[in-house]
Amino acid sequence: MRFNTFYLKIERAQNILMSALNFKVKMMKAFCVRILGYGLFLPFLFFYSYILGPVLKAVLLPGGLMLLFLIQGWKDGVIPFLACMKKNTSPTNTVVQTKR
Repeated sequence: MRFNTFYLKIERAQNILMSALNFKVKMMKAFCVRILGYGLFLPFLFFYSYILGPVLKAVLLPGGLMLLFLIQGWKDGVIPFLACMKKNTSPTNTVVQTKR
């Protein structure tokens, strides 16, 4: 009987120790995952902001203008754009000229 109670006390102490150890392991795992997450996030943030972002802007802005000119057509899209770029006429005058 004494052996059984002694064994139960040892088993309970082991369970408490293992639960504390599991808690520490879980906390360490969460900490490592967080550090790894920041370690992966920051380089991708830098890459997108300073490398990929300007490249995408250089490709997508002219492509969007081309699509807009394709939709609007030569008379309503390209001619007013070119006139605004030359700055020979005011924007109001350009709109009036294209609507005739």
